[in-house]
Amino acid sequence: MNPLKKMTDHGKRARVGDVFVLSVEDGKYLFGRVAKKGVLYRPALLLYIYAVEATKPSPVPESLARDSLLVPPILTNQIGFTEGFFQILSSGPIQPEDIFEKHCFVNPFGAYLDEAGQRVDAPFEPLARTALAGYGAVGIRVVKALGIWNDDALAPDQGNALTTDVQAPSGSSMNDGNPLEREVSEFLNHLEGAERAHAEVTDTSVREALAEVLSWHFVWGKRVDVWPTDYALFGPAGNRRVAEAVRAFLEAAIPRAEELGVPVGPARLEILQDVSIETEQGECYDLFLGHLDEPLDPRPPGQSRYREPVGPEDDPADEQ
Repeated sequence: MNPLKKMTDHGKRARVGDVFVLSVEDGKYLFGRVAKKGVLYRPALLLYIYAVEATKPSPVPESLARDSLLVPPILTNQIGFTEGFFQILSSGPIQPEDIFEKHCFVNPFGAYLDEAGQRVDAPFEPLARTALAGYGAVGIRVVKALGIWNDDALAPDQGNALTTDVQAPSGSSMNDGNPLEREVSEFLNHLEGAERAHAEVTDTSVREALAEVLSWHFVWGKRVDVWPTDYALFGPAGNRRVAEAVRAFLEAAIPRAEELGVPVGPARLEILQDVSIETEQGECYDLFLGHLDEPLDPRPPGQSRYREPVGPEDDPADEQ
């Protein structure tokens, strides 16, 4: 569920210092700033959203002060910008008075961390969450702060599984991190290797095919009776590479998740969408899997996932 209005069809990646506009109501606009990048996780952006409203999306108000935040700072990724929900209005260097020197974070298990992810004994302001919020979750925090959305109509932070409190697997502690970090890391690296030979691995159609399969079998824990073979790549070679990567991941991750007692649904989506896990080339999950604000409805993959892939003949070099 996403309360944000789309601001532009020509989104672009954000940089530190960018000032942007967003809207959750027609004719009303709010403003934000990219305060830092690489806090806790290398790709993450730390956003400030200000308690400053306007009836037009520009110009940028002069009164964007760090002491007038509408909500606590928020960690997010680039997708809200590239999809056009956050429209960049201006860019420029951050001045010391624009942002807080230090930020504190609380993880889903109640531990307090500094910007480097180290434990601190007591929280300090500003206090943010460690979870990476999708743009839908950013919007929900905004409407709650504005008092224009009834909490009773919405599960806590629905719209982004990464902002819900995740139940710790049996036997885990608050310092364990992602219990399937190795399995997810190997999977993403396999996809990265496939992308070097088949550039379309990062196409939207392939991401959507992966989302269908991973949602049904991993996020919702449904048994695999027949292995999917077609992931919307251009030919058999690429589809085979991706199918092998998915099968290796599911064969390793499903029994491990069951052994640890990781519940199906949002908790498993969080495991997949862990921005702290990077590939050998420094990429994270969203390049290969996209991003979901909440789990897909539990439905099996379409029949097209099980057809025999067609297309150009296999490239012998790809098999080496």
